[in-house]
Amino acid sequence: MFSKNKYLSGLFLLIAVIAFGYHFFSPDGDPAKMGVERSGDIALTTLNGDEVSLADYRGKVVLVNFWATWCQPCVKEIPDLVKLRNTYKDQGFEVLGLVVNSPSNQVRKMVSDLEMNYPILPADARLASKFGNVTTIPRTFVLDTEGNIVEDVLGMRSYRAFELMITKYLPKNAKS
Repeated sequence: MFSKNKYLSGLFLLIAVIAFGYHFFSPDGDPAKMGVERSGDIALTTLNGDEVSLADYRGKVVLVNFWATWCQPCVKEIPDLVKLRNTYKDQGFEVLGLVVNSPSNQVRKMVSDLEMNYPILPADARLASKFGNVTTIPRTFVLDTEGNIVEDVLGMRSYRAFELMITKYLPKNAKS
């Protein structure tokens, strides 16, 4: 009995190590290799009906956050994203919230209740595929000033973690 449990534990550990290695060391997992379309980029419509494109944000560092109203970790990090935008918006930084699978009335209420100060855009499978097929949220990408994905983060992060991610990509003349 003991050796069977030991064998199964070892097998499980081996599978976990292989899966971990595949995810983190495969070329598809490298954010630099998952570029967002560059020419013409992705056309989006905000909740307010405004048309925007990722090309509109060239020259800025952009934090793209996939979230949903029913996702508690997503909701929990929103105040940090609001604060981050307030702190760095005049230094070449923007946040885009891409909301998935959430009724628009709930999204509008949450935007109001949490005083979300950045563009909120409905996301669909087509849009998620442009970012390497987003299937889990919260999922956050940081785009450099050229529109390249330079950070790919799965799961909730703190204000400080987001701040450390974005500041290294801000234009050199930006001051915090």
